[in-house]
Amino acid sequence: MFRRLRNRMLLFNLLSVSLVMLAAFAAIYLVTSRTIERENEVRLQAVSSMFSTPNRLPPENGLPGSGFGPLAETERFSVDYGVSFVLFVKDGQLENVNSQIDLEDSVYNEAFEAMGNSEKGQVNLAGRAWIFAVASPTSAAASASSASSAASASSGNTPSTAAPSAPSGNTPSAAAPSAPSNNTPSDNAPSGNAPSGTQSPPTGVNPMDRQSDDGPYTRIVFLDITNNKRLMQTLLITLICVAVAVLLALFWLSHRFASQAIRPIEKSYDQQRRFTADASHELRTPLAIIGADVDAIEASDDETADSQRTWLNSIRAELAHTGKLVDDLLTLAKTESTDAENGSASTAFDLSLLCETVCLSLEARLYDNEVSLEADIDRNVWITADHDRIRQVLAILMDNAGKYTPQGGSIVLSLKRNKSQAVLKVANNGAGIDPLDLERIFDRFYRTDTSRSSETGGFGLGLSIAKAIVERLGGSISAASVDGLTTFTVCLRLS
Repeated sequence: MFRRLRNRMLLFNLLSVSLVMLAAFAAIYLVTSRTIERENEVRLQAVSSMFSTPNRLPPENGLPGSGFGPLAETERFSVDYGVSFVLFVKDGQLENVNSQIDLEDSVYNEAFEAMGNSEKGQVNLAGRAWIFAVASPTSAAASASSASSAASASSGNTPSTAAPSAPSGNTPSAAAPSAPSNNTPSDNAPSGNAPSGTQSPPTGVNPMDRQSDDGPYTRIVFLDITNNKRLMQTLLITLICVAVAVLLALFWLSHRFASQAIRPIEKSYDQQRRFTADASHELRTPLAIIGADVDAIEASDDETADSQRTWLNSIRAELAHTGKLVDDLLTLAKTESTDAENGSASTAFDLSLLCETVCLSLEARLYDNEVSLEADIDRNVWITADHDRIRQVLAILMDNAGKYTPQGGSIVLSLKRNKSQAVLKVANNGAGIDPLDLERIFDRFYRTDTSRSSETGGFGLGLSIAKAIVERLGGSISAASVDGLTTFTVCLRLS
């Protein structure tokens, strides 16, 4: 029964923590994933706005699909450092790229084919993960103009700008352009060597200006997200490992704490079951004796009451015995009840005086049994507790010592101050208590020598009552037995 209860508690704890942990880890993963996606979108837009013109020279034959020309005079980066490239598409054909990473031309063609008709998406190229998006179109003329300016700026031949001629001495005139020099091409007229009907780029213009000037390019921006994907995979693996480790640790802790939580309940249940069995046995014995005495009386109808005196005295003794048992059970139940502490009358009193009074009340009886009594009591030891309950504890300990001390033995009662506590000890010599019995000496109905129960007249409830009273008052009680000397120690707080 208790094992099932423990397993249910364990299962409940595991399920509760697992659901909470799953929700927390899922939230962490989803928030991180969404944040990285937003960052990728921002980077993709930034790349789209940065790279609006190609940086690859057109093929020498000028035919689309014949492969891209060499990289323009720009710095090149390894694929581990570069993060993006842009495809320039016109009329459904890949015409050029802007890429500062070291990739084969076939990769760009593969990228163009992999995107299909999608506006955005994700593809795998050259063993890495990429996202792409179709950017806003840019005109070919604008691209050529931008490329021409960049090429002219880096060229050694700088085109001449129009300069005003010297004015005539007599007639003012507007500024007129001068003739171009022999070494510098003019921006206003094509070269004289160009064939008729053909527009050749002027000297110093980037050859990729040979691209068509009619209509805009469609730009497709690709961004490398391999590191981000690896980061998310690492995060997922980490969360899974942490979850497994936490569940294993939680299982161990839950199993341990569930066992500890169930152990007092199981112990209380066992004690209650044993108490019921022992109480039934203790009540059954006197009732059986009383029943036998009644049968004996009924069997001798002709005898007088005086002749039946033996049976009647036996019945009276068993009734007294049963009454004492019931009183002890009621005392134990009241002491262990939750309302006992609230109902107890705690007052400050002199424990030294109480110990002396108890010793005087037992001295005569112990003297008749040839047992000596010694007292070592400090003066004016005051405590705050229930006077009647403490007296009952003293009586139980002294009575128990008197029962198990042989003739010629001795009992020593001592009361000492120890810091903030009053330490009361009752010691007697005799047969002593076995170490195994010491563990159960305060259990209900437990007696170390059952054969002497009829002689001592006890039920095994006295020490249980004493322990319940002392613990209810905030103190402690313990027992020790060494070389036949048995000592019960009670510690109580001083006033």
